[in-house]
Amino acid sequence: MDSGDYFITWIVVILAAVSRIFQNFFFDYYRNEYLSYVYNKVANLEDEIREFKDESKRLESLKGKKFEKFLIDIYIKYSKLQRKSNNHKAFSVSPEEYKKANKFILRLWSWLGSTTHLTLIIIFSIVQHIEIYLIATIVIGNFFMLVFLAYQSYLNNRFITLSGSK
Repeated sequence: MDSGDYFITWIVVILAAVSRIFQNFFFDYYRNEYLSYVYNKVANLEDEIREFKDESKRLESLKGKKFEKFLIDIYIKYSKLQRKSNNHKAFSVSPEEYKKANKFILRLWSWLGSTTHLTLIIIFSIVQHIEIYLIATIVIGNFFMLVFLAYQSYLNNRFITLSGSK
């Protein structure tokens, strides 16, 4: 492999990683919105962030734990971004109506979640073609994410319109 191939490989890896971040972010966001509106369950990010901050501080005093601390710090930033974006719209439809309208799209969102991706990573690692997984994450995963975002926006705007007409 020449240096150009390594460069292209790293670009694909970075694009796939960024794609996964966005796919996870939107899946988590709309899953939490669904849980919050339908079941009145609010993700307690404050407690989780506090626990991970404590763990990060604990790791600072231990040798050889810089990578673990780095990962925890990234997760803390991700959680803070989730918390900041959790200003859900107030819909004036009942939780039952919201559930009925969003149950299918939430199932679709789950296909972009971690379980699907871990399964695909395992499969493509076994057949020694991880590049197919990376390219599929970028092309297919992002395509579905954009379609799901458009449909979710349509549903949410429909509920806002309904609330304005009542």
